[in-house]
Amino acid sequence: MKKTTLVFLLLLSILSNSICYASSIVSVDKQSAYQDALASADQGDYAEALRLFEKASHYSDSDSWADYCRGMLAIESADAYEKAGYRNKAQESIRHASDFFSRLPVSQFPDSERLKRYCNARQNQLKGLLQPALDEYAEIEGILDSSERKKNIYVPLPTQVPENVLPAFLPLIPAKAVKGISTYLGPGNKYSEHNLISINQDLDISICGREQDFFLIETISEKGKIRVWAPTVRIVRIEDKQEPQIGSKSRKAFILRDTKAFMGPGEDYIESEIVIKKGEKVLAFDAEGEYTMIEYSGSQTIKPVRLWIFSEDLSK
Repeated sequence: MKKTTLVFLLLLSILSNSICYASSIVSVDKQSAYQDALASADQGDYAEALRLFEKASHYSDSDSWADYCRGMLAIESADAYEKAGYRNKAQESIRHASDFFSRLPVSQFPDSERLKRYCNARQNQLKGLLQPALDEYAEIEGILDSSERKKNIYVPLPTQVPENVLPAFLPLIPAKAVKGISTYLGPGNKYSEHNLISINQDLDISICGREQDFFLIETISEKGKIRVWAPTVRIVRIEDKQEPQIGSKSRKAFILRDTKAFMGPGEDYIESEIVIKKGEKVLAFDAEGEYTMIEYSGSQTIKPVRLWIFSEDLSK
């Protein structure tokens, strides 16, 4: 064999051994990072765990664990936003968390489905849909702070009501319109007329409140749930067992931060085109769930309107 061929083969062997040695070092390094990452995740330090899992990328189930940590960090962000009153940002963070948890293989993360249900419950709670949130928290107790959240929105017996119990929703009384009627965003024609939906004899409606000669009625349009005011003389109650009531007492208040206004007490109602700015003065009426009915007569309307905003966006 020629000398040059022997030299080439020798160099090739040395290079191969070097690559194997380097590969072995990398493998050991990733294994070490993986073990440290598991320890950090177990301690709840998800930022450090994520850094280490990313360092151990493609080693064992590091990539799935990285998604788990990203989901938990998104939950932590949602907690901070919710505490500060930024519900929209909190909802966005919860959506991100749900996306990350959806990537987790059930075989390695048995709680992945319950984590997704937790995110769904959080979304409902942030939207003011308290009963669905309560039901879901009850079914996944033990996942994160689901038990604590369930307790905080649970409504106990009247004799045991603590100060932080959310106001109950008004009962809905089935009704019918006598004929086509005009509706308003407040109890009277001094308020803005509402033309998003036509109230007629064929439409199923419910009465949920009354102020003087106007009923507050609820119905469903193509765009979603909605509440408007209509003259009592044009509405007939199908069930006459209850007298619809809504508090007409109001107090002066101001808006703490820019907030969306809805056509009912929750984000499952149609969103109005009005965003009430921080510092605006309003009249605040009764609250339902996490939302308060307010009267607004600022620059965005010609006549006053009554809408619902998230109670935490309103001064006490």
